[in-house]
Amino acid sequence: MPPALIEMGDSAFQGSSEHQALWELGRRGISGGWSIWRYAQLLRKTLARLQPNLIHSNGIKFHLLTSLTKLPSVPIIWHIHDF
Repeated sequence: MPPALIEMGDSAFQGSSEHQALWELGRRGISGGWSIWRYAQLLRKTLARLQPNLIHSNGIKFHLLTSLTKLPSVPIIWHIHDF
């Protein structure tokens, strides 16, 4: 996973005001957007090559990445436990 995406966790915003946290999230999203998009494309190609019957996503960042893979024939299960 690209460092730009790893650093987008909510723990990075502890101690910030809501305004500061939103500003920082936007800044990180814009600066890391290209590497995140490239990683999603690599993930899509890897999943297409592996041809899984099911994808089990286990975290909010990977939930978002799996939604970018656009493999309509493969069901995705989101294991939501970190909210």
